[in-house]
This record gives sequence, structure tokens and C-alpha cells, in this order.
Amino acid sequence: MITVGISHLVEGGDAARRLVAAGAQLIELCSGFGPIWTAKVVEAIDDAVTVGGFAYRPEAIDRIHAIFA
Repeated sequence: MITVGISHLVEGGDAARRLVAAGAQLIELCSGFGPIWTAKVVEAIDDAVTVGGFAYRPEAIDRIHAIFA
């Protein structure tokens, strides 16, 4: 397992491309990506590997943002 931190969601595609080039077989995104940015990651790697993610309940989003602020 490799964990990659990024500063902004726009960096997700580049990070995913590096992971695929290094042989990753699966990419699991944090809930902050949501459906739009997850789709952008899939597009960035041309759907080379499975990309998934987990989600928090909507009422937890403010708490999660506070942790990373």
C-alpha cells in the first residue's frame, strides 16, 4: 500500500499517473474527491486501473474540512 498526499484535488491526476506507472493495480481516493474529481482521475489515467473511493455522510463534511484547514 502506498499513501500519497496532495495539496489540491487538481493534483490527483498527476499523482494517479505516477502510481499507475509504478505498477499500482487499484487507486482508492478519499471522500474529498467526490464524483467529479474521481472522474477526472479516471480520465487522467485513461481508466488503466480501477479507481474507487469512500464517502462520509454529508453532515460530516464540515468536520473533515476543519481537520485539514
